Amino acid sequence: GAGISGVRIAGCLLEAGPKATDVLLQWGGNSKQSSSFAPSFLYDVFVRVGGPTKYAAANTMVRIDSDNVIGDNLWLWRADHYDSGNYIVPIQDNRTVLGELPCDHGLVVTGNDVVMYGLFVEHAVKDQVIWSGERGATYFFQCEVPYDVTPAYAEEGYVAYRVDDSVSKHTLLGAGVYSFFRDYEVWMQTAISTPVQVQSSVVQPFVVFLDGHGGINSTINGEGLGVGDLGGFQMAFLNNSCAADCSPAF
Repeated sequence: GAGISGVRIAGCLLEAGPKATDVLLQWGGNSKQSSSFAPSFLYDVFVRVGGPTKYAAANTMVRIDSDNVIGDNLWLWRADHYDSGNYIVPIQDNRTVLGELPCDHGLVVTGNDVVMYGLFVEHAVKDQVIWSGERGATYFFQCEVPYDVTPAYAEEGYVAYRVDDSVSKHTLLGAGVYSFFRDYEVWMQTAISTPVQVQSSVVQPFVVFLDGHGGINSTINGEGLGVGDLGGFQMAFLNNSCAADCSPAF
């Protein structure tokens, strides 16, 4: 609810249904304010669009509009395959293709002082994470970008983790972005996008080419090595030093 402090949710699995919904889990509303002395928590929250079925849709899996929310172990998954009910056919016949299981974003954060410990977001068809709240932080981020998108995905400039240009302070430690453009040759421009004033607080980001076509041209804001369809598994790091104020907030 809006402006509510000290709420705890743990051990939940949320699943999209066949009727499209805007958000599967929305935290907060018009009033973002909540007490920093009594933050709210999400522990072990798992959200999926598809998996048991290919008939599911949600625009955003989780949206946090409240301040002072802490998440610990969130896995937000647009299914790359589903259970067809036919266990004889090979897995290739159960693969999600573009147009199925529509889901634009995994996590959208507008609240201030939101912290994530262990954030996993996979296969949404636009930006996986969008963060516009101030003083946000993520400690360990893992993301597979979608398998089934066309080159238009890269042309639109979608990324795995986007910090809005208006943000002055944000911390991201240990962020890995993995590409497996299975169906089309897609060359993602960059894995992570932040304003200039935030880039130095992104520590040890890396990109990985798993398989498929295309790849990722750069790690963050057009900088850092890229990976791609050059033969075999590849990984590239953008190494930097953690500033003194990069310690966890909680």
